Amino acid sequence: GKELRLDIVSILRSPSSTSVKSPKDVDSAAKLLLRMERMFVHKYSRNLSRQETELIKIDCDARIGELATLQISRFGRGIGKNSDVWRVWSDRCPHLHLERLS
Repeated sequence: GKELRLDIVSILRSPSSTSVKSPKDVDSAAKLLLRMERMFVHKYSRNLSRQETELIKIDCDARIGELATLQISRFGRGIGKNSDVWRVWSDRCPHLHLERLS
């Protein structure tokens, strides 16, 4: 499998982290978060209620929004629509598209 990069994990632990070196680091953190969400929900699908699954999704959506905001604030709006984290956030939270990043 893929090697887990500790610098990417640290971005998830502390999104305002100064360890963010590039927009791709933020994209990698978002992809890792999505993989963890999918794996957790899949592994515990029999034990989770529909409400618990929805709460996990809401939490991940908020974290993705935080990562998208971090990426734009650190690297400028020019990154925006070309980044993975922006695309994921826009797909998962289209109703917050303008509100969150304004």
